Amino acid sequence: MKSELDDQLCRKYPTLYRDRHGDPKSTAMCWGFDCGNGWFPVIDVLSELLSKHNAEVYASQVKKQFGSLHFYYSGRDKYTDGLVSSAQSLSSMLCEICGSQALIQTKYTGWFTTRCKEHTKDYSDKEYVELDVSKVAYLGFGKAWSALVLILIDSCDWRTEHNGMPATHLSITKEAGKLIVSHSGGDDFTYTIRSLHARFQ
Repeated sequence: MKSELDDQLCRKYPTLYRDRHGDPKSTAMCWGFDCGNGWFPVIDVLSELLSKHNAEVYASQVKKQFGSLHFYYSGRDKYTDGLVSSAQSLSSMLCEICGSQALIQTKYTGWFTTRCKEHTKDYSDKEYVELDVSKVAYLGFGKAWSALVLILIDSCDWRTEHNGMPATHLSITKEAGKLIVSHSGGDDFTYTIRSLHARFQ
């Protein structure tokens, strides 16, 4: 991430990133934000929600790993874990370079990155495939909102199937140019991912 965005995050969230220039022997945060500029909005929103929830939370490492954002920190609880998990899922559908809708791509050397069609050129050894949002086409949203909704639905479904979370019923509408999501069922995780998506749009 370029230095201007790095500095902006550290100024806005000084406690969260208090180890940004710390000792390499005690924190990996000293290496900065090891990802592209396209994920800045995700990190910014995540940082805001984490800081508001618990002022004592602080980051130990922020980096790209296996094509998505990985955020390591101290001061964890169920709410913060849900935020970080949701941010990771969201990053996997946003271009690390420009922030546009994207998919995780594999370079011929085996490295993973998440890139849009434009920034996949000369990188991946695979033909670019557009994100399939047909599952939520009935909502009539554009690509960006469709991707957000798809992540939300898939995250809830995955938690129900693999973690035993009660089934979640989502009500998704567009009002006054904003994406409105309400739900019944689920658990605290459902509320958490709704918080991130509502703030990010």
